[in-house]
Amino acid sequence: MLRHFILALLLTIFAFYGETCHAQAYGLNTRPTVAPYLNGIMPAQPPVIGTDWTTVVAFPNLTFLNPMGVLPMPGTTKLVVWEREGRIYHFENTPGVTNVQRTLVVDFSLVCQGWDDSGLLGIAFHPQF
Repeated sequence: MLRHFILALLLTIFAFYGETCHAQAYGLNTRPTVAPYLNGIMPAQPPVIGTDWTTVVAFPNLTFLNPMGVLPMPGTTKLVVWEREGRIYHFENTPGVTNVQRTLVVDFSLVCQGWDDSGLLGIAFHPQF
């Protein structure tokens, strides 16, 4: 009963005042003029990127086919690497680890596409692992 009364009240208010309520205009009336390349002003020189860093191979005796990422295995000293083709490996986080010491955990390669922008692109551990 109360719902019907509120609905009737709202419809009455809208009927009397609905035509006088107008929303303000929105959007653009004309396209703003913007020149290409930062309004035609290019920097005199490209930004300088520091060159005081280098890279090193962390695990020189390990090889993977299309590795997509590496994660620490929670609660252990192991790392997990997954390949785009659907294989997930774990190994000890020591620089001298070899391919023989890595362990295949899961192999989805028979049901996982491993080319272009497809395949096993990421994994995550359950928070309570």
